[in-house]
Amino acid sequence: VAFRKQRSLMDPRTAGWALASELWLQSLLTIVLPYACLVWLVMMAMSSPGLLLIVLGVTTIFSAVVNVVALAVTIRCSVDHDWRLLGAAPFLPIYSSFILAPIRLWSTTVELLRIRREEAYLPQSYWRNARLP
Repeated sequence: VAFRKQRSLMDPRTAGWALASELWLQSLLTIVLPYACLVWLVMMAMSSPGLLLIVLGVTTIFSAVVNVVALAVTIRCSVDHDWRLLGAAPFLPIYSSFILAPIRLWSTTVELLRIRREEAYLPQSYWRNARLP
């Protein structure tokens, strides 16, 4: 939505080089990279699924260890030392990679294709009067 509504900020002549380059980088990371990762996953799954499982397992374990260490350092340096959060830290890479990433990919696809989805929490009068972008 931000890229669609603030398109002029991506022009270096109007917004400046620094802001425009940052927005182009953000668009690359949020729009292009998830699809490139999906293509890579499909290609790896077709060519060598065993290697894909090893890579996914190693990166998930490595990310879990990094999260635990980073959270332990943060908790140790904090005032209240709430160590209960440490139990959830290893599950963050699993949640981010296997649950949140497909949801982000789906929402990006819906936004790029401008598919109008009706949400249950909005009244029908909104959808009757809404202008499509």
